[in-house]
Amino acid sequence: MKPLLPLLGFLACSCAVAQSYRVGFEMDPSLQAPLEVRFSAEGLQGGESAEWSFGDGSQGRGAQVRHTYYRPGAYTVTVRVLGAAGQSRGHLQKALTVQSAGPERARLVVLPGLGTVRLGSAGSVIYAPSQPRFWLDGREVGPQRLALAPGVHQARVQLAGLTGTAESTVTFQSGPAQTSAAFDTEVLRLTNQARAQGWDCAARRAGGPALAPLRRDTRLEEAALGHALNMAYGKFFEHTSELDGSSASQRIRATGYAASATGENLAGGQETPAEVVKGWLHSPGHCANIMGDFTQLGAVYIRVAGSEYGHYWVQAFGRE
Repeated sequence: MKPLLPLLGFLACSCAVAQSYRVGFEMDPSLQAPLEVRFSAEGLQGGESAEWSFGDGSQGRGAQVRHTYYRPGAYTVTVRVLGAAGQSRGHLQKALTVQSAGPERARLVVLPGLGTVRLGSAGSVIYAPSQPRFWLDGREVGPQRLALAPGVHQARVQLAGLTGTAESTVTFQSGPAQTSAAFDTEVLRLTNQARAQGWDCAARRAGGPALAPLRRDTRLEEAALGHALNMAYGKFFEHTSELDGSSASQRIRATGYAASATGENLAGGQETPAEVVKGWLHSPGHCANIMGDFTQLGAVYIRVAGSEYGHYWVQAFGRE
């Protein structure tokens, strides 16, 4: 039996524009390009709007906007709050330094399912907008979920960058697994029960502030199932995939989930939802994810005959 590392990551900054307005920034804590930043302006009144200048020649408008900085550098972000008639209500400038992530390189994320697979490129370091091209067993395919027969397969991704073409190839195995929708539902129920009870992670008992329930999300389930299958067939048990090198955040984003915060809990060997959720609640890091600032959850159980742990449990947490 192997309960394992929880994983959580996001970065947020909140800055005052004027007495009645606040501006927020959410981004990956690495601050490395290509860096997607979620900007938000809070406290806008009826008819007011926010106008953004991102410092790289691009602009946006709205209370919540996203922008990707493809190149490393120092940028000055300017936000102006405008009244209904276009008059200025206040403005703020904020410096943002985007770090280099090193040479351009491609990341291929492989998310197998039961008789299917999805290929993604989340985590690639390409300093320009680029559409990935995918191949599966020598045939060019799209990023949608694809039918897949059991066995050993080879996938490849290719992206055009500033310095040339980057590509990555992954060989992986797919096969059958026993699943349980009842187990998945019970893990979600027990997780939300702990949140409703205000589970105190330090004291390891209920009694703290209650939290809103997490909603089931099929994209998070897809990321969780893919990692569970890769661990079982790839003979590893880590948050960082030994198959394709992906992180939990990259797997979640590869499904199309536009995450502002992600987390992941893993466990192996436990045979019931009650056993696995109890173990997570009594482990500080896992408990912090269960009681974290998330809104959605993908909870997956699989059993693979002949695998190292037999039973695999994955929780993928997200907030968009």
